[in-house]
Amino acid sequence: MRRAALIAALLVASCRGSRAPRADAGEQAFIAFTPDFQGFQRWPRTHLGRFSSGGHLEGPQQYAYINRPRREGSRLYDTGTIIVRTRERGAPTEWQIFASVKRGGSYNARGNVGWEFFRLRLDAQGRVVIIARGLNPRTGLEDPYATGEGVGCNTCHGTTDARTYDGVISPMLRPPDP
Repeated sequence: MRRAALIAALLVASCRGSRAPRADAGEQAFIAFTPDFQGFQRWPRTHLGRFSSGGHLEGPQQYAYINRPRREGSRLYDTGTIIVRTRERGAPTEWQIFASVKRGGSYNARGNVGWEFFRLRLDAQGRVVIIARGLNPRTGLEDPYATGEGVGCNTCHGTTDARTYDGVISPMLRPPDP
């Protein structure tokens, strides 16, 4: 009976969106859930200017929010790092919101190693909603950001050049040159 209670407690805890250990604590993976994105607007923010790439629109209201800084001198972001990219045009419910989460381990081993991609939106109450996730998140809706066959997040974030910078394309967020 005690064993069943312990297993049940562990399962409940794992469903709440775990806080990942730092990458140097081992190869434990981090899986992001909706609560992990809530309040991202209070995280440190970087203005991306008009920087554009791939399936992201250009424009002056582009920002990146990061839940934790990269360790000084590190070439990689730690497991559990969440980067949210926004194009803040119009009401918050109209913003274009993308995210990358460093799951770690062998996730996405043939692309942007360790990273999972997300499409998010804000509801009328300002809560984050995950609308798609994975290696090539699609919304299933008519969407100017929907990617076609053979084109997806790994097309850019998984390139050899991008891998040099832990899959981060924006120059403002890249780790230092090797």
